Amino acid sequence: MASDDKTPALGRRQVLGLAAAGAGGAWAQNLVISNAHIVDGTGRVIDHGAVVVKDGRIVSVSAGEAPKDAAGAKIDAHGMTVMAAFID
Repeated sequence: MASDDKTPALGRRQVLGLAAAGAGGAWAQNLVISNAHIVDGTGRVIDHGAVVVKDGRIVSVSAGEAPKDAAGAKIDAHGMTVMAAFID
């Protein structure tokens, strides 16, 4: 965490935990995580992006805003890190 970053580390884990809870089984759900710093596991880093989870599976990782038709619980990550490839 950068010294000027005022976001607590616990908050970062909470966003990741919410996304992981939607990763499958009885916990399958629809989520739209926006305003996130995304690491997708391929080496690509998106500074301001969105992850869309449908029925517990990641269906979209994109720069900018989430697609307008994305449905599910909305989570504003406030720039926190989401590690999309490690969830799916």
